[in-house]
Amino acid sequence: MNDTKMNAARVRKRLASLNHCSTVAQYALRVEREADCVAIRAVLAPWLVSWREDHAALPDLDRCSEWLLERNVLFSLRSDGPRLEEVRWLIDTIVDCHVASQSLSKAARYTGKRLPYDKMDDHMHRPTDDVIKTARDSARSTQSFLADQFNRCEEAAEMFDAELGYDAPYAKRLQQRYAQVWRDLLASPEARGDDAWRPTIILSAQRQLS
Repeated sequence: MNDTKMNAARVRKRLASLNHCSTVAQYALRVEREADCVAIRAVLAPWLVSWREDHAALPDLDRCSEWLLERNVLFSLRSDGPRLEEVRWLIDTIVDCHVASQSLSKAARYTGKRLPYDKMDDHMHRPTDDVIKTARDSARSTQSFLADQFNRCEEAAEMFDAELGYDAPYAKRLQQRYAQVWRDLLASPEARGDDAWRPTIILSAQRQLS
């Protein structure tokens, strides 16, 4: 039995163990890297009921980052969510997610095999404008969230740099600017007793940090 069949068998076994309600649409696919999972989840988030990832192969930590490991994904969507052909269309729209869109199938029929490129149009259907708008808004919301997480990771890394005696210009600049904002605020007696100052101060801080 080759790797693709073995991995598909693992997904079907996992499906049986989850015992989902039969009215929930269950799908499976495979991706080339963790970043694909992040993008697909961002698009499908409004309808997601469950999401589970399994590595398609044991990680070789000496040669490959976990972020680059191929994996199988088993997920469920609400009954009012997009249908199989629409899900494939949404995923196929995401850059570099062709493996996921081509391997997508109902979980019970999952094999991990990819549809041929020249057959994809016969297995995709454009969703309604409302579905596309919902997916778009979800993707943008996730992008904003990830941008914030990037900044937090950068700040954490530079704080560790500071502990190790290295220069950490971004974190230091951030701390200095926030400290100045609060010094200015506390120096203003009328602001301390009025909640109306909050949006102004926050906006001022954001402008200083941009």
